[in-house]
Amino acid sequence: MGARQWERDRALIGARASRLGVARNLKIYRLKIGLDEPVMRIVAELRQDPSVLFAEPNWRVKWLGRVTPNDTLFASGDQWFLDTANILGYIGTTSNTFSIDVDIDAPEAWGFMNSLTSIYDSSALASVGVLDSGLGDAGFFSNFAGYIPSHADIPNSNLFANTAEPLPANNADDDLNNLKDDRNGWDWIGNDNAPADTASNNHGTFISGIVGAEWNNNEGVAGVGQNRLTILPLRTSSVGDIVEGIDYAISMVTAGRKVPVLNDGLFRTMHL
Repeated sequence: MGARQWERDRALIGARASRLGVARNLKIYRLKIGLDEPVMRIVAELRQDPSVLFAEPNWRVKWLGRVTPNDTLFASGDQWFLDTANILGYIGTTSNTFSIDVDIDAPEAWGFMNSLTSIYDSSALASVGVLDSGLGDAGFFSNFAGYIPSHADIPNSNLFANTAEPLPANNADDDLNNLKDDRNGWDWIGNDNAPADTASNNHGTFISGIVGAEWNNNEGVAGVGQNRLTILPLRTSSVGDIVEGIDYAISMVTAGRKVPVLNDGLFRTMHL
C-alpha cells in the first residue's frame, strides 16, 4: 500500500493476478491467481519485485484442538503456567477480576504434537539438563538401576541415561570423564552420582517436574514434554559448578547423547 499506484499495477500484471481484497490498516493486498498458476512460483516472482515488501501463500488454517492430561495438579489449575483457561487475575481487590492469559498454551501444543505423529519420533527422546538444586530430596544411587529420585511423579526411566556408564555400576570411570558411574547426572556439591535435592524450596525438583514429570498418570503434575523429554539433573550451587555442568552437558552432546537444552536455576534457558 506504500507503493505508488503504477508500481502496484505493475506487480499485479507481472504476477498475472487480480486484487481480491485489501486489509487497509495493515496495507496488505489479498490477490487471486488463475487455477492453473503455480502458487509458489507466483510468490517467488512477487518477492523479487522491489515494490513488494513481502508475499506469502494464503495458507489454510486448521484448528488442531487441545489435549489435556488427567494429572491431578494440572486439572486443579495449579499448573497455571501451562494453561490459564480457568484462572482469574485481579486488580486491587478480588472483586475486580479479569481473565488473564499468561500461560504457554501447553494443551494446544500437545494437540499440535499429537497431530504430527509422522514427524515426531517418539523413540528419539531429547533431554533437558537442569542446572539447579538437584532432583528428589530422598534420591539415592542404585548400582543396578542408576540414580533413583524417589519421587512418585519422576521415576528413573524419566531421566537421561549416560549409556557409556554401564549397569550394574562398577565404581569405574568407563567414559573417561573423571566421574565414576555418572549414569543419570552428577552432583557438583557432593561430588557424587546422586544429585539429590536438599534445598529448602526443592527448586530443582520443581523445575524438573515441569520438564519431565509423568504425563497423564492421574498423579501430581504434567510434564510439558508429554513423556518425550528426559531430565539430566546437574546439582550445582556456584558459578564454578554451573560452568562444569555446562561443560559436562556439552560432552554428552559431543558423544552423541542428546542434551540439546539446558535450564539453569534462574529460569534462563540455554541451547547447545
